[in-house]
Amino acid sequence: MQTGMRSARLARVAIMFLLGLAAPIGQASAIEPRPDEKERLKKCEKSLCQVLVSKKPASGDLQCPLSKVWSRKTMKEGSANKLRWGFGAAKCEVDLKVPRDMIVGALSAAEIKVTIPSHTVECEVERESSVDKAQITLAPIIEFKDGKAKKIWINVTEIKAPGVVKGVVWSAAQLEDTVGVFQRRMIKSVNKFITEECPKVVAGG
Repeated sequence: MQTGMRSARLARVAIMFLLGLAAPIGQASAIEPRPDEKERLKKCEKSLCQVLVSKKPASGDLQCPLSKVWSRKTMKEGSANKLRWGFGAAKCEVDLKVPRDMIVGALSAAEIKVTIPSHTVECEVERESSVDKAQITLAPIIEFKDGKAKKIWINVTEIKAPGVVKGVVWSAAQLEDTVGVFQRRMIKSVNKFITEECPKVVAGG
């Protein structure tokens, strides 16, 4: 698999807790990717995969500044029947910071439920005549069994955004945590990244 596709999957793993989507922007938009978006993703991918594959070092934090842009088409195609995306493109950024011992412990335990430290995701959402900002605070919970993810809760705790945007994001989070709209997709993506993609990244493939 090409590096660009792996990087897109990393973006989904890291920011999937918002809407569970990942694809490069592919149409005209007022929102543009960061110039170093791909480089950041590639660097974080390598650091994360080294921990996932070797299960060390088990001290300190994995830290990555990440960003990702999604086109309007991708957002609409990825939305569920119960939740329609009525805006344009979207961009989200997060300073990912997770203790390495938490990652290693989750993969090593027979069965465990871990709560990722609270993160604030900064987003921009394109509308007809403006670009609105949204700030989503979340502390995702992931249940692991035998080194694989079995269930994911987005666990959004606060949203700061214009009313209409806040309503859509909040509905997406609640639908996921109660109904599991994107559950199968997210779990499949996480486990494929851990078991298939990371060994290739570490091996230099």
